[in-house]
Amino acid sequence: MLYNSEAARLLKLPAQAPGDGLELSDARLPDTLRELMSSGRAARDEIHLGHNSVLAVSQSNARLTGTQLPGRYRLPLRWLRVQAPSGQVLTLRDLTEVQELTGEVQSLKTFSTALRAQTHEHANRLHTIATLIENGSADKALAFAVDDRQNSQALTDAIVQNIDDVYLSSLLVAKSAQAHERGVTLSITATGVVRPDTFHATDIVTIVGNLLDNALDVSVGTEESTVWVEVNALTDEVIISVADSGPGIEPEFLENLLRFGVSTKQGNAPRGLGLALVQQAVTRLHGTMTIDNDAGAIFTITLPVLPEEDSA
Repeated sequence: MLYNSEAARLLKLPAQAPGDGLELSDARLPDTLRELMSSGRAARDEIHLGHNSVLAVSQSNARLTGTQLPGRYRLPLRWLRVQAPSGQVLTLRDLTEVQELTGEVQSLKTFSTALRAQTHEHANRLHTIATLIENGSADKALAFAVDDRQNSQALTDAIVQNIDDVYLSSLLVAKSAQAHERGVTLSITATGVVRPDTFHATDIVTIVGNLLDNALDVSVGTEESTVWVEVNALTDEVIISVADSGPGIEPEFLENLLRFGVSTKQGNAPRGLGLALVQQAVTRLHGTMTIDNDAGAIFTITLPVLPEEDSA
């Protein structure tokens, strides 16, 4: 029946509401918002993905009083006290810019955490080499250093050979060190070649970094303690799969994970934004995200790739 200009902008509604109101079926609303408004249920700061935006949405009941009723609804006040017409008030807050900044901060945090893990692991290796030398085992120290370098270089070569994108390859190499520090095996498989600068650095780090962080968290201490990453680069799309050895995702969470960014982590607020950030980045890149359970959770991201002459 009524909305302001900001609501019209966020939901792509006509500039002015028709005199007799706008049917939900006639409005181009995201499915989750249409469902919320149709249900009439109370909501507070739920995260919904709008048209190229992230929205914090609240909804509450509204009861009309005698002085608020339009002329066509005027009824005796004694009747209103018993049964007043009711509706809902929906409040929207645009979090898009905040989320974009959050994504950039998260990207920096992801790299800094991974670099810290690499530094810590490198320090341990240097201490081992120094102690071997001090104990008169210089030959063993040399063998350890050479073997360590060869293993590290083999991992880097295996990734860079198929992933020319410097941000994606750097993230995977750095995450390998972080996984090793946490006692998790990070298994990386790449086929095809991801061209350099195929995706915006912030988007790809947000997507892969958040998925890997979640996968590492749930895989620590499990029987296999393994996270599997597969990057499959085709001519017109790149498919990224992240699987973990964790307990999987309960079926009732699957839909809400994609729609509202609900977090399944124990002790976290029920409106975690990590996967909402992933979904927003995927949507911005015109891709898709699916979730499956096979012992652990499997996240599959499919991102279209522009022809090389169009991406310049």
